[in-house]
Amino acid sequence: MDFKNYTVKAQEVVQKASEIALGNGQQSIETGHLLQAILSEDENVIGFIAKKIGINIQNTNAALQAILTTYPKVSGETVAYT
Repeated sequence: MDFKNYTVKAQEVVQKASEIALGNGQQSIETGHLLQAILSEDENVIGFIAKKIGINIQNTNAALQAILTTYPKVSGETVAYT
């Protein structure tokens, strides 16, 4: 994946999705992480669009949080080599 081929906004969304995945202890970026990043990127624009097409953002965020918890998590001890 070459970030030079992405717009600045797309780069920001992928970075935010990565942060969301890592924050949830997940190793890979899934579709849910990207959607969560898009929804959190510019709430004014997303809120406007959602209202226009009749989507309840609070319900969408709650359902998305439930989906994010189903993704596999990385666990275990960190090994330090000296």
